[in-house]
Amino acid sequence: MAEERWKVLEMLAAGTISVEQADQLLEAIGPQPSPRTDIRSNTTPPTRTAGIGITVEELIELREHDVDADYLHAVRSAGFSGLSVEQIIELHEHEVDADYLKALRDAGFSELRIEQVVELREHDVDADYLRAIRDAGFTDLSVEQIVELREHDVDADYLQAMRKHGIDVLFAGPKLA
Repeated sequence: MAEERWKVLEMLAAGTISVEQADQLLEAIGPQPSPRTDIRSNTTPPTRTAGIGITVEELIELREHDVDADYLHAVRSAGFSGLSVEQIIELHEHEVDADYLKALRDAGFSELRIEQVVELREHDVDADYLRAIRDAGFTDLSVEQIVELREHDVDADYLQAMRKHGIDVLFAGPKLA
Protein backbone atom coordinates (compact mmCIF):
# COMPACT_ATOMS: atom_id res chain seq x y z
CA MET A 1 0.00 0.00 0.00
CA ALA A 2 2.89 2.40 0.71
CA GLU A 3 4.17 1.96 -2.84
CA GLU A 4 0.80 2.95 -4.29
CA ARG A 5 0.75 6.09 -2.15
CA TRP A 6 4.24 6.92 -3.35
CA LYS A 7 3.16 6.55 -6.98
CA VAL A 8 0.27 8.97 -6.38
CA LEU A 9 2.74 11.46 -4.90
CA GLU A 10 5.07 11.12 -7.88
CA MET A 11 2.19 11.57 -10.36
CA LEU A 12 0.99 14.71 -8.56
CA ALA A 13 4.50 16.17 -8.33
CA ALA A 14 5.00 15.47 -12.05
CA GLY A 15 1.72 17.21 -12.88
CA THR A 16 0.23 14.04 -14.36
CA ILE A 17 -2.80 14.24 -12.05
CA SER A 18 -4.59 17.05 -10.24
CA VAL A 19 -4.80 17.52 -6.48
CA GLU A 20 -8.42 16.37 -6.60
CA GLN A 21 -7.47 13.22 -8.50
CA ALA A 22 -4.66 12.54 -6.02
CA ASP A 23 -7.10 12.91 -3.14
CA GLN A 24 -9.50 10.45 -4.79
CA LEU A 25 -6.72 7.95 -5.40
CA LEU A 26 -5.47 8.19 -1.83
CA GLU A 27 -8.98 7.63 -0.52
CA ALA A 28 -9.39 4.63 -2.82
CA ILE A 29 -6.10 3.13 -1.61
CA GLY A 30 -7.41 3.20 1.93
CA PRO A 31 -5.91 3.98 5.32
CA GLN A 32 -2.19 4.32 5.72
CA PRO A 33 0.01 2.07 7.85
CA SER A 34 1.32 3.28 11.22
CA PRO A 35 4.14 5.82 10.99
CA ARG A 36 7.73 4.79 11.70
CA THR A 37 10.18 6.66 13.87
CA ASP A 38 12.61 8.78 11.88
CA ILE A 39 16.08 7.88 13.11
CA ARG A 40 17.75 10.66 11.10
CA SER A 41 16.13 13.55 12.92
CA ASN A 42 15.80 12.09 16.43
CA THR A 43 12.15 13.10 16.32
CA THR A 44 8.89 11.42 15.58
CA PRO A 45 7.80 12.36 12.05
CA PRO A 46 4.41 13.83 11.23
CA THR A 47 1.53 11.38 11.03
CA ARG A 48 2.12 10.86 7.34
CA THR A 49 5.53 10.79 5.70
CA ALA A 50 6.63 10.55 2.08
CA GLY A 51 6.76 6.93 1.01
CA ILE A 52 4.32 5.79 3.68
CA GLY A 53 1.34 8.04 3.12
CA ILE A 54 0.81 11.70 2.56
CA THR A 55 -1.99 14.17 2.95
CA VAL A 56 -3.29 16.32 0.14
CA GLU A 57 -2.05 19.38 2.03
CA GLU A 58 1.45 17.91 2.10
CA LEU A 59 1.27 17.17 -1.62
CA ILE A 60 0.35 20.79 -2.24
CA GLU A 61 3.21 21.95 -0.01
CA LEU A 62 5.67 19.86 -2.03
CA ARG A 63 4.29 21.35 -5.23
CA GLU A 64 4.55 24.91 -3.87
CA HIS A 65 8.23 24.34 -3.08
CA ASP A 66 8.93 22.91 -6.56
CA VAL A 67 9.79 19.47 -5.23
CA ASP A 68 9.29 17.27 -8.26
CA ALA A 69 8.96 13.52 -8.71
CA ASP A 70 12.55 13.15 -9.91
CA TYR A 71 13.88 14.75 -6.71
CA LEU A 72 11.66 12.58 -4.52
CA HIS A 73 12.69 9.46 -6.38
CA ALA A 74 16.40 10.33 -6.21
CA VAL A 75 16.30 11.04 -2.46
CA ARG A 76 14.36 7.86 -1.88
CA SER A 77 16.81 5.86 -4.02
CA ALA A 78 19.67 7.31 -1.96
CA GLY A 79 18.20 5.50 1.04
CA PHE A 80 16.23 8.35 2.59
CA SER A 81 12.66 7.12 2.25
CA GLY A 82 11.58 7.80 5.85
CA LEU A 83 11.80 11.59 5.69
CA SER A 84 8.91 13.87 6.51
CA VAL A 85 7.58 16.29 3.92
CA GLU A 86 9.13 19.15 5.91
CA GLN A 87 12.52 17.46 5.83
CA ILE A 88 12.27 16.82 2.09
CA ILE A 89 11.43 20.48 1.51
CA GLU A 90 14.31 21.60 3.76
CA LEU A 91 16.76 19.45 1.81
CA HIS A 92 15.40 20.72 -1.50
CA GLU A 93 15.44 24.38 -0.43
CA HIS A 94 19.11 24.08 0.56
CA GLU A 95 20.05 22.28 -2.67
CA VAL A 96 20.93 19.01 -0.97
CA ASP A 97 20.65 16.49 -3.77
CA ALA A 98 20.75 12.71 -3.78
CA ASP A 99 24.38 12.65 -4.92
CA TYR A 100 25.40 14.69 -1.86
CA LEU A 101 23.40 12.38 0.43
CA LYS A 102 24.94 9.28 -1.18
CA ALA A 103 28.44 10.71 -0.88
CA LEU A 104 27.96 11.43 2.84
CA ARG A 105 26.56 7.95 3.39
CA ASP A 106 29.35 6.27 1.40
CA ALA A 107 31.96 8.24 3.38
CA GLY A 108 30.52 6.82 6.61
CA PHE A 109 28.45 9.80 7.68
CA SER A 110 25.00 8.23 7.53
CA GLU A 111 23.91 9.15 11.06
CA LEU A 112 23.80 12.90 10.54
CA ARG A 113 20.56 14.70 11.34
CA ILE A 114 18.88 16.57 8.48
CA GLU A 115 19.81 19.89 10.12
CA GLN A 116 23.47 18.85 10.15
CA VAL A 117 23.38 17.78 6.50
CA VAL A 118 21.89 21.15 5.55
CA GLU A 119 24.50 23.05 7.58
CA LEU A 120 27.35 21.12 5.96
CA ARG A 121 25.89 21.71 2.49
CA GLU A 122 25.36 25.41 3.13
CA HIS A 123 29.06 25.79 3.96
CA ASP A 124 30.36 23.69 1.05
CA VAL A 125 31.59 20.88 3.27
CA ASP A 126 31.62 17.82 1.05
CA ALA A 127 32.21 14.15 1.77
CA ASP A 128 35.83 14.34 0.60
CA TYR A 129 36.61 17.08 3.15
CA LEU A 130 34.89 15.12 5.94
CA ARG A 131 36.71 11.93 4.98
CA ALA A 132 40.10 13.70 4.88
CA ILE A 133 39.58 15.26 8.32
CA ARG A 134 38.49 11.92 9.75
CA ASP A 135 41.34 10.01 8.08
CA ALA A 136 43.80 12.54 9.53
CA GLY A 137 42.69 11.36 12.96
CA PHE A 138 40.26 14.12 13.84
CA THR A 139 37.18 12.06 14.63
CA ASP A 140 35.84 14.03 17.57
CA LEU A 141 34.72 17.21 15.82
CA SER A 142 31.25 18.68 15.92
CA VAL A 143 29.48 19.81 12.75
CA GLU A 144 29.94 23.40 13.90
CA GLN A 145 33.69 22.90 14.32
CA ILE A 146 34.00 21.29 10.91
CA VAL A 147 32.11 24.18 9.33
CA GLU A 148 34.36 26.68 11.13
CA LEU A 149 37.49 24.88 9.90
CA ARG A 150 36.15 24.78 6.35
CA GLU A 151 35.19 28.45 6.40
CA HIS A 152 38.79 29.34 7.30
CA ASP A 153 40.42 26.97 4.80
CA VAL A 154 41.82 24.67 7.48
CA ASP A 155 42.27 21.31 5.80
CA ALA A 156 43.51 17.90 6.94
CA ASP A 157 47.06 18.61 5.77
CA TYR A 158 47.24 21.74 7.90
CA LEU A 159 45.91 19.91 10.96
CA GLN A 160 48.39 17.05 10.45
CA ALA A 161 51.31 19.49 10.05
CA MET A 162 50.40 21.17 13.33
CA ARG A 163 50.20 17.81 15.09
CA LYS A 164 53.51 16.70 13.51
CA HIS A 165 55.26 19.70 15.06
CA GLY A 166 53.91 18.96 18.50
CA ILE A 167 50.96 21.32 18.48
CA ASP A 168 47.89 19.60 19.83
CA VAL A 169 44.68 20.92 18.43
CA LEU A 170 42.08 20.76 21.17
CA PHE A 171 38.42 20.67 20.31
CA ALA A 172 35.68 21.08 22.86
CA GLY A 173 31.94 20.79 22.50
CA PRO A 174 29.45 18.29 21.19
CA LYS A 175 30.95 15.75 18.83
CA LEU A 176 29.98 14.72 15.32
CA ALA A 177 27.73 11.70 15.58
